[in-house]
Amino acid sequence: MLRHESYPNYIVADAGVVSILDCDTLSLATGASQSQQDALNAIRRIDPAVRHKVDLHAGADPFFPVAVDTPSDDDIRLRARQSSFAPFILGQRSYLNRLTINIANSCNLWCSYCYADHGHYHDTKHLMKPDRALRIFEQTSRLYDGIGNIHFFGGEPLLNPKTIDAVCIAAKARFPDIGFAVTTNGTLATPEILDVLSRHGIALTISIDGPAPVHDAQRPTVSGDGSHAKICQSVELFTQRGIEWSIECTFNKAHLEADVSVSDLLRYFDAEFNEPVPHIAWSYVPLKDLVADDGYTKNGVFRDDLEEQQQSFISVDQLITQFRDAARLSMQNIAAGSGGVLSFVQDTLTSLQLRRKSDAYCPAFSSQISIGSNGDIYPCFMFFGDPRMCIGNIDRANIDVPRAQEIWRKYSREFSDSATGTQRWFRNLGFGCIAGDYISTGTFSNRLYYDIQEAIVEEVLLGIAQFEATRMAKTDSGSLKAT
Repeated sequence: MLRHESYPNYIVADAGVVSILDCDTLSLATGASQSQQDALNAIRRIDPAVRHKVDLHAGADPFFPVAVDTPSDDDIRLRARQSSFAPFILGQRSYLNRLTINIANSCNLWCSYCYADHGHYHDTKHLMKPDRALRIFEQTSRLYDGIGNIHFFGGEPLLNPKTIDAVCIAAKARFPDIGFAVTTNGTLATPEILDVLSRHGIALTISIDGPAPVHDAQRPTVSGDGSHAKICQSVELFTQRGIEWSIECTFNKAHLEADVSVSDLLRYFDAEFNEPVPHIAWSYVPLKDLVADDGYTKNGVFRDDLEEQQQSFISVDQLITQFRDAARLSMQNIAAGSGGVLSFVQDTLTSLQLRRKSDAYCPAFSSQISIGSNGDIYPCFMFFGDPRMCIGNIDRANIDVPRAQEIWRKYSREFSDSATGTQRWFRNLGFGCIAGDYISTGTFSNRLYYDIQEAIVEEVLLGIAQFEATRMAKTDSGSLKAT
């Protein structure tokens, strides 16, 4: 594979095709080549009216810096005004895209890689009562100009359908266009649950880790039984009631040990669940050689089983291979008009099609707030139970402003002055999970998994070039085409 960086372009060529991305505008040019030299010649022939001229002199150093700058105090304040943290650190109202509420500090499964302490978040087992959930919603509503979506979380939130129902009724009365979502293990589908989901148009994200053997090994019930068969039954009931659902899969060490690849999972979900665009991500567990500080071993989400979770860490190189192959398969499936597609690939294609730049690395610290089952406030639900990330209690109307400001400054200074945490060539297509990064590395500054994202974006660019080269084969295969 040939790669070259020359601002503002990133060039990648492989297998007879070349793709050139203007990383500032997200415009793209593609072409065909029979050799690496043909690719270089094709790049040199690019029309300057379509793309800036590319300097390919021997030994050219990449223009794009890998390092990121620490934002200034003014930048930190400006970013705060535009974020979901504005009410807590500046006393200013803003729009909240997503409010996540943990309504169930309990779960009926016992997943091996669970960052939620098996649904308990290092607290007592309990369900949030409707009156507390309504107070949380009302208190939060007063802080924001609007709320786009309420995300019910757990543990297993479908253990608590009465609270879901109560919040949905109140939320629709206040914000008629509000949406609702539930992240669930998919094992519960009682008549009451089905009625609540259907009545309020609640969308489900169902956690399934693939075929029954690998899924059941990682996601058994509390009693040790498999959960896969029950999920299949529930999915059928959800479909019959017209309830919208999608699949989320956590790729983990058990898949590698069972010789199940990310590409295999794409094929499986498409064939068995008719789910063409599953969200498949890797498990966020601590690095094997993590040097924890700032109370990580005492307060982190894996504080009770840190060493065990470290043993299940998958190397980034292994993940790059897995997700590059799956991204390549995704692009082939798109060209063929059938087969599974990684959600990461679809999102990248959509951004390129609309030339829409990423304005945030992830919703945490930018467009969401998460409320624990006791009313504690966090920037992300993956921080539930970590006291270092708590900024107060919404139920008691107790906002710890100095603490919120301290957490915001820590995040802002460690994360960088870039919206997506990097200045690398794919920064405007960047995505990630800041809480997952923190769980794996103990800091906001380490973009441990960015090379996986780079591999996915490269495969999207090459896939587009291959598609265009096939279409152009009968005309001029050596020319470049703007797409």
